[in-house]
Amino acid sequence: MHGGHSAFRRFAAPILWMASLCTSDAGERYILSPSNTHVGFQVGYGNNPPTVGEFRAFEGELDVDFDRPEQSTVTVKIEAASIDTGWDLRNAFIRGPAFFNVSRHHDVTFESTAIRRTGPRTLEAKGDMTMLGVTRPLTLSVTLVGDPATINRVEGALTIYIAGRLKRSDFGMDAFVPLISDRVEVSIRTTLARTP
Repeated sequence: MHGGHSAFRRFAAPILWMASLCTSDAGERYILSPSNTHVGFQVGYGNNPPTVGEFRAFEGELDVDFDRPEQSTVTVKIEAASIDTGWDLRNAFIRGPAFFNVSRHHDVTFESTAIRRTGPRTLEAKGDMTMLGVTRPLTLSVTLVGDPATINRVEGALTIYIAGRLKRSDFGMDAFVPLISDRVEVSIRTTLARTP
């Protein structure tokens, strides 16, 4: 009997999530909470394990129209100097002119221009990313984390995973390519807090 209940929950969860999208109030705004957010990246380095790191200073928000996801928006601003790879010497070098050049370019930003639903738990966010003063298009995938049937919208929290891939040379950051990979994987895992 318990197995039947489990199977029913697995079958029903995506349906309940879709139903919530169609019956919820539009225009809900969520903000990135520093205590519940990890903004990370990964980049290959020759034959060595990839270098991983994170940014510790950022802000952002997600305006969600659950009835019409295409009307939703995502904005993120990251303070480039807050980069942390776990090694102070490397951090200082990455902040310098060869990479982020933080004395001249303080922030990395993303602003969505189009959002569409791609599945029961997923969205695609196309937008403009600006880094080193250069703006290029970037597509991010947005995934609801966990069981859609247990989404905690009553208490105003939404947990999502955002991922994307970019070529740093597109933004003029081409130092040490190909020894250090041109492709960078970026990700944000967050539990967003809904604003009043």
